[in-house]
Amino acid sequence: MVLLSPGLSYAGVETSDAMVAYGERPVFIVASEEDTYSADSSRKLHELAVGNSRLEIYQGAGHGTNMLENEPGLGAEVIEYLKEFLE
Repeated sequence: MVLLSPGLSYAGVETSDAMVAYGERPVFIVASEEDTYSADSSRKLHELAVGNSRLEIYQGAGHGTNMLENEPGLGAEVIEYLKEFLE
């Protein structure tokens, strides 16, 4: 699973419980520091992750898929992460 700019609570979805229920499966969590809610939420979700969890916090990368434009190497990182666990 890859999470871009996640939040702990969004539109009635509570992600803390979902992260714990996700179990030992791998997760790559990405946020940008100036998006403080997502950055703080990402750190918490990373702490709650049971399996292989990678956290990447950028500076000035924006929110969500905008980070893929603002951080040129991020798309390749996501693909490599997924390949590692899908092969």
